[in-house]
Amino acid sequence: LRSSQLSLKEGVDFHTSFDLAEMFKLRIADKWTPEGVGSLRFRFFSLRHTVLALTGVDMQSDDHNPVDDAVYSVRLYEKYKDVSDEHMEAVRVSVSRAPVTPSFAQRWVVLEGV
Repeated sequence: LRSSQLSLKEGVDFHTSFDLAEMFKLRIADKWTPEGVGSLRFRFFSLRHTVLALTGVDMQSDDHNPVDDAVYSVRLYEKYKDVSDEHMEAVRVSVSRAPVTPSFAQRWVVLEGV
């Protein structure tokens, strides 16, 4: 849920929000159009993949737990919020080189018999 869906107001109900996926997104090669105009492209990683790559902990090996999502999000933010741009880029590259983390759909092909 987004704060707008809950009728929460930034600056009133909470100070600010931050998208952790933006912190760990990796810029990939520009895509060039026939007109020669480039567009920035990024690779985004799931929270589960990022946590597994950086800590070795599979936070969602069983059921999804939103409390775990919050705990690991805060831990990652606190650990990487003040690192240099060069260090952060190295972190992003290491996350991109980590083995693919299977998605929920890949792990649970059949859910509740369906």
